[in-house]
Amino acid sequence: MARKIDAQNATPARAGRLIGAWLARMEAHAALVTSVDGTLREAHGISAAQFEILARILHGPAQGTRMQDLAEDLYVGRSSATRLVDGLEGEGLIARVTFPADRRGTLARLTDAGRTKFLEAAQTFLDVTEERFRRLGTWADVAALEKALTAIAE
Repeated sequence: MARKIDAQNATPARAGRLIGAWLARMEAHAALVTSVDGTLREAHGISAAQFEILARILHGPAQGTRMQDLAEDLYVGRSSATRLVDGLEGEGLIARVTFPADRRGTLARLTDAGRTKFLEAAQTFLDVTEERFRRLGTWADVAALEKALTAIAE
């Protein structure tokens, strides 16, 4: 029977396995983001970070996404999220509106142009990520990876 990972059974060999898993995850993330970013920039003029913002807003609450929530979802500070949104707003892809429940708060919403840009870029994103994930073998392998990464994130 497999033993659960905990501090009491983390032998040097197990510690090496954990460090190896961490490094592999970091390298996979960097390779995927670099590939997606370069392709999206070339094909659609947006970065992977901008694509993620458009995706999070599109799939977020109907009234719009709070700037604080966007920053937390992106794992960046509010000023970094604001800079990214400023760029998208300047391109007419996002509009800022006042949060109805708290007039001091600001929501980000996609404009029609933002929705169009996202939908055009989404196919490119899917093509690039599918090419990378195909290396896993089967869709069951992709599902297992998703399950494992979700468990780590929780």
